This record gives sequence, structure tokens and C-alpha cells, in this order.
Amino acid sequence: MKVSVIIPAYKEIYLLNTLQSVFAQSFTDFEVIVINDGSPYPIDKILRPLAEAGRIRYFEQDNRGVAAARNRGLREARCELIAFLDDDDYWPEDKLDWQVRYLEHHPEVGMVLGSWAMIGKEGLETHRIPLKEMRMTRSDFLVRTQDALGSLGQTLIRRELFSQVNGFDENLSGADDFDLCLKIAGIAIVMSYGNMALYYRVHQLNASHNPLLMCLTNQIVIDRHLPSFPPKIRSLQRLKAAQWLYFFRGQAVIRHWKRRLWSGKRQDSWKYIQAIAWFLRGSVLDPGFLVTICKEIMPARIFAAAE
Repeated sequence: MKVSVIIPAYKEIYLLNTLQSVFAQSFTDFEVIVINDGSPYPIDKILRPLAEAGRIRYFEQDNRGVAAARNRGLREARCELIAFLDDDDYWPEDKLDWQVRYLEHHPEVGMVLGSWAMIGKEGLETHRIPLKEMRMTRSDFLVRTQDALGSLGQTLIRRELFSQVNGFDENLSGADDFDLCLKIAGIAIVMSYGNMALYYRVHQLNASHNPLLMCLTNQIVIDRHLPSFPPKIRSLQRLKAAQWLYFFRGQAVIRHWKRRLWSGKRQDSWKYIQAIAWFLRGSVLDPGFLVTICKEIMPARIFAAAE
């Protein structure tokens, strides 16, 4: 077999649709590895019959998070190419076909990622992020050039790279994929390509709906990888990464923190302050960015009076 498809499973609501999009692939030389990450939902009823029929390889573990489930899948994988898919997303029918051919025709490339689209809970496309063929550097991933990385589900990766980067960091809940791409881009050629590769489902059960956790772990990843950039561009890279993360998660963190304060909920306030202070430190090269953050933190009447 050519490709190991690794699916960490926790929720049941879209799981069957996700699996059906894999079984419907025009490229068929693959194995499907599903890791039940200690789910409290009855996903066993969906997965065991498929395992008994030989359509998937099924493993269970205590709930340790998606990074741990991905690492377990990597340990069980038997193929030279690795694809990931979350349990609520789905693939276009030719996803594996064109990505396998791309890596076959470009043996120098270690990872390829394709265009992706956001879909609502009913499966209807709401926004498409088209990519173009270009090499993706660590800088591109750090500052989110093109919004290229939506999910690992849009990638196909050579298995040999995972041993070189020690797989996923299981302490980076919600940012383990971001960290992995930065590590791989540091040791291998990563290419983006225009063909569609993933439909990413946006709904209230997404892990990304915890903005504070996502913010803090992404900040850790950015700080971890900045030292690998030349000193003369490091500050600018941090600013660009901070600007991307602020508009992606930081604004939501500030608003959530303010609502909690107004309602008298002060527990974990230090975590919010930690996340916000990181943005303030990163804004020193851009006074306009600093003002934007301060306007979000402070009551609007203060700035209205100043103007």
C-alpha cells in the first residue's frame, strides 16, 4: 500500500461522512487507521463493524488529545506516505490521487498541500482559500502566507520526515499541526498547489472554539521557532506572526476576557493577561498595531474622548 490515512476520532456527528470521503477516493492504494481518542460518544458502533470488515484498522487509547492520537497512528502506519484527516472534515474524491502523483513526480518534495475551503455544519461551502504552486518556507508558515495552512487534512507527507522531527508535540493542544509544519519546512521542501485538497467544517464543537487555549499554544510555537530565523529579521517575523495571530485569535481572547470580568468571573484571568501581554510586546515595531490592541482592551469612550 502507498498511503496511510490517519484519523483521530472523538466526535460521532460527522465521522461517517468523513470516512465515506476517504472510501470514495479515486486513488485506492491506501490503509485507513482510526484512533479512538477516549471518546465518550458511541463511535465504537460506527468503527468496529468497519474494522471487522477490513475497511479500517481500529485502535483505542485513553483521551490524550489529537496530537497523541496522531502519534499513535504514525506508530501503526505501514506506508511510505502519510495523510491526516480530522473526524469532521472531508476530502474531494481526487485528493489522494493528485497528491500522490505530485510527490511521485517531485521526489525532492517532502510535503505537498492543496487548496481548501470552509464549510458550514450542513456541508455547504462558505469560503474557499485557493493556493498557487510555490515553495512554502518556515517564514510562510510562521506568518500564514496565503492562509495556506487550514488543517493537516490538506497535506500529504513522506513518512520518513516524522522520525526526523520526532512527530507531534503532545503538549501543544490545538497548535501541534502548526509546530509540525514549521519543523518539516526547516528540513524538507514543502510545496503548495492549487488543486482542492480539503473541506474544513466550521461548527461549535471545533477544538478551535477555545480561543484562549489556541492563542497560548500558538504563541508558544511562534516563540519556539523564532530563534531559528536570522537575528536581523527576527523582530519583523515576530511582528507579522503576532499580527496574524491577533486577528485570528487575539481579539476573541480580549473580548472573552472582558465579558468574564464584567460577569464577575475572574478565575484564570492571569492566562488571559499572559496572552494579551504577548501581543503588546510584539507590537513595539508597529505603533498602529499597538493602538489597535489598546482600543480593544480599553472602553471605547476613552478613545472617543481622546479624539
